[in-house]
Amino acid sequence: MVESVLLLLCSLSALGLPALLQENQLKDAKAKKNAEIEIQADGVIERTQVPPFSTPEQFPKFRVLSTVPPLTAGSSATVNLSITNPFNEAVQFTQVRASCSCMKFTIDSGEFPRNSTTTVVAKLKVPQSTLSGDVVSVINLHDRTNGKHIAEIIMRYEVLGNIAVAAENVFIEIDKANPIKSTSVPVHISEPVTFDDLKLSVSPNLRDIPMELVRDGNGISILIEASFQNLDGGGIGGEVRVESKSLGNGAGFYLAVNRHSVIRLSPASLHFRRQEPNDSVQVATAIMRISPPRVENPIDTGSEEPEIDEASRIPKPQVSLHFDGEKLSTQVIPIGKSGVFKIIVKKVVETEPSSAAKLVWKINWKDEVLATQADAFFEDMN
Repeated sequence: MVESVLLLLCSLSALGLPALLQENQLKDAKAKKNAEIEIQADGVIERTQVPPFSTPEQFPKFRVLSTVPPLTAGSSATVNLSITNPFNEAVQFTQVRASCSCMKFTIDSGEFPRNSTTTVVAKLKVPQSTLSGDVVSVINLHDRTNGKHIAEIIMRYEVLGNIAVAAENVFIEIDKANPIKSTSVPVHISEPVTFDDLKLSVSPNLRDIPMELVRDGNGISILIEASFQNLDGGGIGGEVRVESKSLGNGAGFYLAVNRHSVIRLSPASLHFRRQEPNDSVQVATAIMRISPPRVENPIDTGSEEPEIDEASRIPKPQVSLHFDGEKLSTQVIPIGKSGVFKIIVKKVVETEPSSAAKLVWKINWKDEVLATQADAFFEDMN
């Protein structure tokens, strides 16, 4: 009989019992995510300890610490919290506030009677993602008449099926000296989500940037390999998301990858205006800054001539600007000797320009190239 049981267990293991259990856990988590669940929890009122060098008025007199059973990310739950007051005095309050809009609650009276148990009903909306893996929700009880903080009810619960990334925005800048840059963005997950259940999705304009989910010594990360060669237009940006294949939830961040350039152009959009009331020519102005890299160890030629400020000898860049296939007239004017140039742009406007068309800049300076786009706004034709 024992041999038969052992043989059965070995057979189940060979058939992938751990994977089967994992699949069942994911199905259970998905069901809980889409259902309104009701759970029970307990808490006992206790007196708080006032830290040294602090006044009691700064802290609640009483505290309730309660651990709620784990809840699935994105789900909703009703918690029936039984709070016991073990003291011979009632805990009275006149005002109740929640720590966030993700929780609504019902308290039948303005006190917790002495030596008795009271039920507080709290409706929780579990967040889709949390870096810590658990959530703390707090109900604060005050006395409105004197402004004192009477008590706080703290409910802590673990989030199941949690997926979180340790960044909201990731910016990568690449230059010719470092043509490839690797960046890792940590990913935090909780059961029943596993590494094999994760998938990565990116905006279409980021598909040329190699990215993958990897296991490393600290857990799971998104490895980004940005290359100078992939950024002919100067820079790209878009959303990166990591999601659970089974649960459908996930988290993301905005990724921007830019080529470092000594050429800076502003503003982001050009506003064209007439110089004369009935003139068909409209004019806009842009500012370009060129900041050549400094020479850390200049070659000593043995000459006694004074050092020359290279910024004063910055050659005029070549500027090309197109709008809707038309090459526009541009005039580049140096401003002082600091590498700043004013660009005057002229366009003949006889019909209403297409609102979808973009200005296409191409600026060449030595071996540097800046290619970028900008919006154009024209003065009303009427």
